[in-house]
Amino acid sequence: MGARANNVGAAWETAIRADLKRWRRSRVVDDWQRQSPETRRVGRGGSKTIHVDPEGPVDFAAWSRSGAWAWEAKHCEAVRWPLSKLEPHQARRLTTWHCPALSRYAGIALRYDLEDGSSSSWLLDWGAIGPLWAIWSVGAAGRGDASIHVRDAGEYGVPWGAQAFAAKVAP
Repeated sequence: MGARANNVGAAWETAIRADLKRWRRSRVVDDWQRQSPETRRVGRGGSKTIHVDPEGPVDFAAWSRSGAWAWEAKHCEAVRWPLSKLEPHQARRLTTWHCPALSRYAGIALRYDLEDGSSSSWLLDWGAIGPLWAIWSVGAAGRGDASIHVRDAGEYGVPWGAQAFAAKVAP
């Protein structure tokens, strides 16, 4: 990934954190956390970095009275977001978490920033895109099925916003 793409992706994660902080203050979500593969603990012996999971957890988690969510934050500067941008361990984490019967939802927070200056952000439901990723991952995707076009994002989820987390059965 290039420096510009890395910076734009970091900006998207910063925007997500700002939204979550605002939604917590307005009680849309009860709480949230930015996940990390390691944590720093400070104690008697000083500061220690503890490696929680070498593959890393999902990027974000949030919970409210209506359920709990786990998602990866992804960014795209084209009209198509390639499924190859989701790593196998990320897909495994999302698959393990996603269980609507237990009010646990997983997905991809995806932002498209296009050359024409337009942008849109979505919370894509893992129940809808997980099967697409699984087919792609074994090399069985047909033409056009290895990515999600910006015009089709609404078919797989909802626009990014508080409504994705407020009193919903699923994203």
